[in-house]
Amino acid sequence: MKLTRIRIEQVRQFRKPFELAELEPGLNLFTGPNEAGKSTVVRAIRAAFFERHRSSSVDDLVPYGDSVASPTVEIDFDIGAEHHRLRKTFLQRKRCELTIGARQLDGEDAEQHLARLLGYEFSSRGASKAEHWGIPGLLWIEQGAGQDIKAAVGHATPHLQTALGQSVGDIASSQGDEVATRIKADRDALLTQPGKPRGAYGEAVAERDRLAAELCMLDERIETYRHQVDQLAALTEEDAADQRTRPWELFRSQLHAAEQALAVAQGLDAKLAAARETLRQHDERVQLLQQQWAGFDQHDQALARRETAVAAADQKVAALQAALAHRTAHAAAAAERHGAALQAVERAEQEDLRAGLLRRCSDAQAQASALARAVEEAQAQHTQLAALRSVGLENEIAEASVRQLREQRLALRELQIRQEAAATRVRYTLTAPGLRLGDEALEGEGERLIALPTELQVPGVGRLVISPGGSDLAAQAQQAAELRVQHAALLQRLGVADADAAEARLARHTQALADQKQAERALKVFAPQGMEALTASLEAQHQRGREAAAQLARLPAPPEGDVASVADARHAQQSARAALDALSDQASEATAAVHTAQAQAEAERRERDALRALHDDPARATMRADVGSRLAATRAEQAAQQAQVNALEHEVAKAHPALLAQDVQRLARSAEQAQRAAADRRQRITHLRGTLEATGAQGLEEERAELAARAHAAQRRHDELQLRAQALAWIHDLIEAKRREATQRLQAPLQKHIAHYLQVLFPGATLALGDDLTPALLTRGNATGATGGGGGTGGGGGTGGGRATFDMLSFGAREQMALISRLAYADLLKEAGRPTLLILDDALVHSDAQRLGEMKRVLYDAAQRHQLLLFTCHPEAWRDLGAIPRPIASTP
Repeated sequence: MKLTRIRIEQVRQFRKPFELAELEPGLNLFTGPNEAGKSTVVRAIRAAFFERHRSSSVDDLVPYGDSVASPTVEIDFDIGAEHHRLRKTFLQRKRCELTIGARQLDGEDAEQHLARLLGYEFSSRGASKAEHWGIPGLLWIEQGAGQDIKAAVGHATPHLQTALGQSVGDIASSQGDEVATRIKADRDALLTQPGKPRGAYGEAVAERDRLAAELCMLDERIETYRHQVDQLAALTEEDAADQRTRPWELFRSQLHAAEQALAVAQGLDAKLAAARETLRQHDERVQLLQQQWAGFDQHDQALARRETAVAAADQKVAALQAALAHRTAHAAAAAERHGAALQAVERAEQEDLRAGLLRRCSDAQAQASALARAVEEAQAQHTQLAALRSVGLENEIAEASVRQLREQRLALRELQIRQEAAATRVRYTLTAPGLRLGDEALEGEGERLIALPTELQVPGVGRLVISPGGSDLAAQAQQAAELRVQHAALLQRLGVADADAAEARLARHTQALADQKQAERALKVFAPQGMEALTASLEAQHQRGREAAAQLARLPAPPEGDVASVADARHAQQSARAALDALSDQASEATAAVHTAQAQAEAERRERDALRALHDDPARATMRADVGSRLAATRAEQAAQQAQVNALEHEVAKAHPALLAQDVQRLARSAEQAQRAAADRRQRITHLRGTLEATGAQGLEEERAELAARAHAAQRRHDELQLRAQALAWIHDLIEAKRREATQRLQAPLQKHIAHYLQVLFPGATLALGDDLTPALLTRGNATGATGGGGGTGGGGGTGGGRATFDMLSFGAREQMALISRLAYADLLKEAGRPTLLILDDALVHSDAQRLGEMKRVLYDAAQRHQLLLFTCHPEAWRDLGAIPRPIASTP
């Protein structure tokens, strides 16, 4: 199916007729901004095919505010070799006409023929909906619905079955459906979809499990009764043994002996603590005396270090003083060199000034000569400008007045022509004088035009009154007379003889003004600031030359020999200054270092003298001897106390006081626990005897026998229903397997077409279809996701390589896969001999640049077999589609 022309009128914003003609058999690209009318054209195509012409549910087609409009859509299209024209009008003038070659169909017949031909149906009442659109609904993609394919395939399935023939018929066989439906209903009565029991089967399972649970509980009660009997016998025997041996009394006697041994060990611990305290005091005294003795040694060492430091400081002062003298001499020499460099700079600047003044004198003289010539030229131009201004003033005339003269002359000429055309023309040839026309005497030959009633006097005969024809000749004559008066008054006011003289005067005035402007521009060239400024500039240059000559005369005579340039002299002075600054800094640093070293040497000497005075004090020797004797005595006491502590520690270790404390705690708890355990045992014996007496009267064995019989019957019922459910499930699975085989036979050609397009987008990928023939699983690269597919809205769903269900893909990827599937359906329908047409309204807007480029290749390939209409508000994105963009724009 190939559309060749679309014409719409009174449809939404297209109030006036709008036509798209000469459509291409392949790609057709329609562009326009938002609200330009692209979606309106698509809506018109859908209305022409999907909406009944008598429907009143197409109010959305009516232009805004036009309640009497009759939306009309006319479409020319070819199917095979036959040409079709569909014209449908809605609302006010309802009509449907379908022309097929020479055949004509109208109304309902035309609509039903199209529905059967293209594979869709009409709504029984109201507006057409998606469930009625069939195959066109699958291939005509609405704006924003490109990714929604499942519903479109479902609505098109009956028409696909008709188009694709026996393959689908095998799957949808009515006889097979009845058997499969009955098997499925019987299976579903016993099993849920995941295969869990339900209904009678579920009740049998529940009853079997309930009775089994009750039987298990009863077995547990019987087992508990038997265990309690055995437990009572064991407890009775243990109680009799405890009453004979009474173990808690033995534990208490052992506890008393352990408490006495613990008291002895605790006494040894107290003695050991006192001995350790005395030893600690001896240790502290020894440490204090050792610190005092070390203080004497440290003082001697400090005195020796100070002696060495004083000698080193004296040596450092002597070395720094020698360095200071050396650097001071170098700084003096650098100061002399810097003075000489300053004098050289002074001489260089003096000679540079002399050269500059000479140049200034020469420049001033040259500029004064140029300015003098400019003054002469400017004065000549000024004289010429004054003459031109005089000419302009002499010929000054208003252009508006000249324009008015020109208009009056034209008006008079026009009135004259009109009068001549309407006036009476009198031609005469006279042989004798005497004939008078009004106040004019006529002689010889001539011609006169009479516009007003005029008297003709004939001598000897009488008078003739000539009244020209035409009712407006008098008015024209009056108008002409008034205009002549005005014209003469204007000429008199302007002081010219006629309009031509005024025109010539205006031309002289205009030319004088142009020459005046040219002269002013020439004067500007020589005197841009005016004559006064030019003269002042000339005088300034003379004054500049005189000042330079006077300053040059005041300079001293030039020195003998060569003089360096100012730059070289300044560079030499800066180098000398830098050397002087460096040497001065070094001398200052050396002076500061000498002062610092002298201060440090003096400080070292003062500290040495203080240490030496303390070392030579007699009291210090006495104190040192006293500390040595007390340190020896305290060390002897420390050794004796340490021996006593060691002896006590040995005795405490042998007594093991910690173990004795644990024995006391252990034996006390053992006695208490043994006595408590005997009492608890007697209470358990009493409780078990009462429980066993009550349980023995319930008849548990008889109850178990009855419950076991009921459980066996429930198991048999369960087994029967389980066998039936398994058989039904097996038969159902077998039928579904056969269905899948048939579906795969149908999917094989469809998969071939999908693979053809998919390899352009994802080389090596596969797109598996579900049982409903919609995209189900996309596999790219290997199963571990070796290839990337892009993410985001326009990418491949953010899954990279590997597998992804259709619903897992991103919005843009779902739209791309859905479009590929639609193209494959179109190929399949074309092979079945059914008409196809692809319409894309703002599709693929969520694809990134790379993916969009690949989809253009897909669309271009599909357009080799199908006509494709693509509407977009992004023309820049489709420039390389290979189709000429056709703009769509409504006119108000």
